[in-house]
Amino acid sequence: IFFRTQFAMTSDVRWEWKDDASKFVPLADDAAMALEKAYSDGEKTLDLKTNNWRYVFDLQAMTQTNIKTKKTRDIQRVGPPVAKKTEVLPEGEVVWEWRDDDAAFYPYSQKDSSALEAAHKAGLSSVELTMRGWKYSFDFKAMTQLNSETKTKRIMRRRLDAHKRK
Repeated sequence: IFFRTQFAMTSDVRWEWKDDASKFVPLADDAAMALEKAYSDGEKTLDLKTNNWRYVFDLQAMTQTNIKTKKTRDIQRVGPPVAKKTEVLPEGEVVWEWRDDDAAFYPYSQKDSSALEAAHKAGLSSVELTMRGWKYSFDFKAMTQLNSETKTKRIMRRRLDAHKRK
């Protein structure tokens, strides 16, 4: 499994989900390792397929949502806190992406991604931009975009595309 070679999880950390009886149940090892890596890296959300189900894990709200059934459950991390890291991005290109209704991520255009990155680097908590003729409000704390006219809200993310060099 990719995460086993890239990230070693300590035995004193475990991830659990709350069942219908309100009891926390340990997540599968592969899911727990992926969650711990995302959490340690400061990710806000994680899309993950585990036990033949696809979930979106919200690491701020500490919930998991089944993409097919739309059922949301609480999750918890049990273990020592993660030390805060300062953001150091290796050489490469920052890519901004938005998530569609099927939980797939798509990149913004180069121009729009550059505008989002500039606002983010300026330390803004939010910014309004017009893209493809639509006005959007971007919230960098919640990592969401809101279409000002339709009120459609979508999750967005910022990641490094190490394959693209500046």
